[in-house]
Amino acid sequence: MAGDAPSVSTISREDVAAVVVATLDERQTYHRAINLASGSTPIAEAIQQG
Repeated sequence: MAGDAPSVSTISREDVAAVVVATLDERQTYHRAINLASGSTPIAEAIQQG
């Protein structure tokens, strides 16, 4: 719903760095905000799912 506060989750610095590297050459990620959280989905797969 509009106006709801975002949920809070955790993610390691290493995972954040891996996402940054993985998205550098992915045009569908340009000019977008990406919400991150630790999980079992591989980063490349999550990026493709959009």
